[in-house]
Amino acid sequence: MDEREQNCVLGEQLFSAKQYEDALKCFVQLLKQLAATERSERESQFIAKLCRNIALCYEELHSWKQAEEYFLKSIHFDIKNWTNYLLLGKLYLRKECQNYVKARKTLEKAWFLSKGSKEATKCLSFALDKLNDIQSNIKFLRTAVDNKEALSDNDFLKWCWFRLAFYETKVHNYNEAIKCFQNCIRLDENDFNCWQCLGEAYLSRGTFTNALKSFLKSKELCPDESNIYITLKIADIKRVLSTYSEAIVDYNEVLRKNPNYVPALIGMAESKYNIAVESFTKGLYEKAHDISSQALEHAAKATSLKPELSLPWNIMSNCCLYICLYGRSTGQILRFNNRNITRKEVAELGIKCTKNVLARNINSSRIWHNISILYWILSQELSDETIFYKAILSILKALSLNRKNFSFWNTFGIICRITRLSQFFFLKSINHAVSAEIPWNNLGVLYLKFAKKASSDLKEDTYFVSHKCFSKSQAFNPSFVNCWIGQAIIADTFKNAHSTWLFKHCNMMGHNVEAALGFTKKSIEMNMQQFYIHAIDSLLKYNSRDSNNIAVLNYLGVLLERVGNKRDARKFFKRSLDIALETKDEHLDLIRLNNMRIFNDFTVGEAIANKDLDYWITVALIQWTNKKYNEAMRCYETCLKTVDNERRKQILHCLGCVLQKCGKSGKAALQQSIDGLTVNSDAIPLLINLVFENDVKQFVVVTCNILNWIRSQKVTQQIGEKMIVPLSLLYLFAPQNIIQSMKISTLDLIHCFPYVYKLYFVEALRIMKSDEKKKYSKCLFLIEKCKSLYPTKERATFIVAYHLLCFVLTSTSTEKVNESENLRRLQKTVHQLPHSEELWAIWKAQTAGKKKLNLNLVLNYVLKLILLNN
Repeated sequence: MDEREQNCVLGEQLFSAKQYEDALKCFVQLLKQLAATERSERESQFIAKLCRNIALCYEELHSWKQAEEYFLKSIHFDIKNWTNYLLLGKLYLRKECQNYVKARKTLEKAWFLSKGSKEATKCLSFALDKLNDIQSNIKFLRTAVDNKEALSDNDFLKWCWFRLAFYETKVHNYNEAIKCFQNCIRLDENDFNCWQCLGEAYLSRGTFTNALKSFLKSKELCPDESNIYITLKIADIKRVLSTYSEAIVDYNEVLRKNPNYVPALIGMAESKYNIAVESFTKGLYEKAHDISSQALEHAAKATSLKPELSLPWNIMSNCCLYICLYGRSTGQILRFNNRNITRKEVAELGIKCTKNVLARNINSSRIWHNISILYWILSQELSDETIFYKAILSILKALSLNRKNFSFWNTFGIICRITRLSQFFFLKSINHAVSAEIPWNNLGVLYLKFAKKASSDLKEDTYFVSHKCFSKSQAFNPSFVNCWIGQAIIADTFKNAHSTWLFKHCNMMGHNVEAALGFTKKSIEMNMQQFYIHAIDSLLKYNSRDSNNIAVLNYLGVLLERVGNKRDARKFFKRSLDIALETKDEHLDLIRLNNMRIFNDFTVGEAIANKDLDYWITVALIQWTNKKYNEAMRCYETCLKTVDNERRKQILHCLGCVLQKCGKSGKAALQQSIDGLTVNSDAIPLLINLVFENDVKQFVVVTCNILNWIRSQKVTQQIGEKMIVPLSLLYLFAPQNIIQSMKISTLDLIHCFPYVYKLYFVEALRIMKSDEKKKYSKCLFLIEKCKSLYPTKERATFIVAYHLLCFVLTSTSTEKVNESENLRRLQKTVHQLPHSEELWAIWKAQTAGKKKLNLNLVLNYVLKLILLNN
């Protein structure tokens, strides 16, 4: 080794020892010595080496211009040495220089001269990345993976495939990216990063099942402390695949390691919200409410940690909206923040959350639509017109942002209170989405409501239009239960035999209160005992959602009574009676009648233990009816201990009657009850019951007092009909001498209350039972008078009773009767009501000729049909 080489080695040793200034002096001195000599090829290469070393020293001393100058000199003296190009390219890549264009050209030369060296490949790919030339980078890496240098080293080849897959993903070429990641895995099957990236590529392409498998493999290979992100992705994929229960397990695993990990909290909230929606759809209302409260809590925690995110606010808004629409209609419907909240509070919470979402996305039509529904629900709860006005403004804002969304027009039709405008909005919705089943169904419901209030001329046409709308909805979505319910209601209105099976089909399709009540009603009417258990199950499921629905409670009591479970039936009847008394429901009398019937199987001791005055009186009446006078006496005596002055007179009167039946003196009690009797409708059922028990004499004075009070007072039609018609039955069932002693006839009642059409029926029935002359003419006049007064809603019932009486009159009268005229009227009515079995029976009997009928049976049937079936 000559002296020059020794000095060069010495400079390299100083460089290795990080004595860059001494090394630089050594290299520069040596270079000056060689500058004056003649340069052979070998000496040129040695000078190039010295220049390269000097450039490296300047680079370490941060003298970038001098470093670049000497790298260029080294290339000048040895133009075929790829290392010089590589080092110069690296210099250009440094952030102090940042000349990526020169770096690319220099590194391309280095890669070409080195025939694809590893270091040149990596540097050139980095330079192309800095230039953001992704397509050139992909093309270069595809060339690199086929190079001999790469094929001889698995680690380097894996790096090339991985880098290529990364850039393929950037340009959304996921198929090629997946192939590249698969090549990486073939080279190293235990690299969890490759499996994770393969899962990301599958996820970006939308192949969720393969993505899930890849992430599960990555989770299996990676260390425990670093798999929190992988577990989160697994949970997200399971949520997308609708396996919400499994997703919740994975989210819980993430939250155990990091309870404040916001993405996991959001994913957990969304998964539980989706489970709640499914539970509402399946009728599992208790489960739905429990999970909804959990979803709200997770979303609320996410908003407290990162309030700037809109997604958790949106989840809370959607959750509140769904609970308000499909949750319980009354009472405490949700548990949130360790307390029970009502439907009104849920709507307020939903509005607050939706406002937060709107603050981040003011031009979202869907959010404006959601807040309009929440405002509408809140306005119904508070009966506040201001909030209702906000709902209208919100839906108008949504429509101004997107006028072609059919659901917005449909919602406007639901919210709007004007029938004609609702019709217009539903038609607008149909114009934008002809095949959408919901607007067609809502339009059918609108026509159905209008048909019930329409005049007789428009009624049938409106029902037909409603039927057509429901048929359209069925055609577009046969599994949509609401349109089937509409068809069943129309069929039931026209007494169609298929209505029962339509209601059964609706009840099997979904848990809807209209379907459940309709199916129960038809099962009871047709006495289909095989359907009772199924009907009970449907009503119980709805009762778990809304425990204050009087119709559901009453029908549950009836069904449980019919299947023999009278103890539970008693509970439901009592609950329905309590709500009916509180709300003054129109079906209060029917519910009281059911309570009276069910109490017939319970002892007086149970009623007294109940400490409820209404039930004591009810049981006493039942014991009187069953001729158990001692037990009835005990009940009335107990009532007197707690009764107020208003009802004391009535109970004293009943006690007097009971005492006389027991062989004791009850005159004092009777006299106290008659003096200053308070007249109200509560005494009527008791009076009628005792009349039928042949105790009319004891009640003649009281009945006369009531009738005189009604006659002297200006009472409304509703009160008059409620009190007069039952009392008028005395004229049918009391002995003649008792009626004469009352000094008030049915004609007097008709004169005082000419609008109560049922009194005309009572008088006609009385005349039919009597021995008066020209009964046919008098009865026919009264019936025709009644026909001009009867309400439209009872048309079918009245028509049957009318023609039955005409047939009886024709059959039993000794007068000259125009039978052809009666037959013509009956034929016309049969055409109008073709589904009435009673009319067909009368037609058959009348066309077959006169037959001897049992007059009392016919009268009792008419009474049940017209007078007692309110």
